[in-house]
Amino acid sequence: MKKAIRTILLIVCICVFCYSAYNLINIYLNYKKIDDDYGELANTYTSVKDEKKEEQNYLQIDWATLKERNNDVKAWIQIPDTNVNYPVLQGETNDTYIHSDIDHQKLSAGSIFVDCRNEKPFEDFNTVIYGHNMKNGSMLLNPIRIKVLRMNILMSIFIYQMAQ
Repeated sequence: MKKAIRTILLIVCICVFCYSAYNLINIYLNYKKIDDDYGELANTYTSVKDEKKEEQNYLQIDWATLKERNNDVKAWIQIPDTNVNYPVLQGETNDTYIHSDIDHQKLSAGSIFVDCRNEKPFEDFNTVIYGHNMKNGSMLLNPIRIKVLRMNILMSIFIYQMAQ
């Protein structure tokens, strides 16, 4: 009787372990896809403009081809010394990009996007930017990390817009 209980318990533990391993692998592959997709976006549509006078390098963004890919692109956000380097989109509703990428493909991290109620993003009195806080440091940063960054260095957030 004890041997049967031990065997059943062992089988249950192995099943729980396999299910957990499967979920961890899925999470890892999802984060890798997010990093690869947004890395490809940054490499394809941005290049660094070296300013000799300034200590900071600025991005040059290929707005024409980026807008061809998706006309909802409103800006580009970059926070130096972090993983934040993404296009900023604006959909018809705030649900448009909450769980989809720039190509409207399902993506758990979604995209960085501007509130749909902003008529002229970054020209309105207030512009609200949404994005997920992913555990791998991608997308937007959590408030605690921003506070630590501010304590250590002067933090800069760059938002690039297409010339009107």
